[in-house]
Amino acid sequence: MAFLILYFMVQRILISLFLTLCTSIMSSQELAGFKWKKRLVVIADTAYEDASSCPQIALFKESFEKTEDRDILVLFYNGKTLKDTEGFYESLVLPEGFFRTNSELVLLGKDGYVKYRSPLPVEPREIYMIIDQMPMRQSEIRNKPN
Repeated sequence: MAFLILYFMVQRILISLFLTLCTSIMSSQELAGFKWKKRLVVIADTAYEDASSCPQIALFKESFEKTEDRDILVLFYNGKTLKDTEGFYESLVLPEGFFRTNSELVLLGKDGYVKYRSPLPVEPREIYMIIDQMPMRQSEIRNKPN
């Protein structure tokens, strides 16, 4: 009888540990998870705690349709955490040494490689022009239904 009680207690503990581990893995995601799905505009501005107060983020929100059309996900890094501006992705993980300064914009193509890097501020129009010149984007434009 004592053996069965011990067995069920150990089983519950193992299930709890497994669920905790799964939750922590799902809540942190590497940028490589967006490869071939999204172009990433990663904005670092340690002068602002929150994305909603960052002027560079506001510029991209003003042209939401152009951002959406180009499969862009805008991410904000405040020096501590990396999150998307809409709150869908929490605790994203940056590679070591990703940013060169505390106030920088980095564009990653759908292939996961850095396509552009610049100190802030950057006009979104400049980013859209760079993306529109990419071969993959040219293919998307040609194959887009009217």
